[in-house]
Amino acid sequence: MPIDRNPGESKDDFLSRCIATEVRSGKDQDQAAAICYTQLKKVNMAEEVPTIPQEEIDLCLASLRGQNPTYVGPGALKICIDRLTIAKKAQP
Repeated sequence: MPIDRNPGESKDDFLSRCIATEVRSGKDQDQAAAICYTQLKKVNMAEEVPTIPQEEIDLCLASLRGQNPTYVGPGALKICIDRLTIAKKAQP
């Protein structure tokens, strides 16, 4: 079940709470972060955000880990989502 963002809750506070909840429910860190960033996007659709297929996110995360094995979790996911979102917006 999706976790709702509380009124007045900052993005960082929501993500921390959401990821911790998802990890406690048995998801690994990357899965939890993906779920929570997706939920945040649904709540904050102030601008049109392109849909990024999970396969592209997985490839980006693998590439980051290949560059540096410590690139994991929400930080790595955010890097990939930001990169892929920019690339999608640049496409005609």
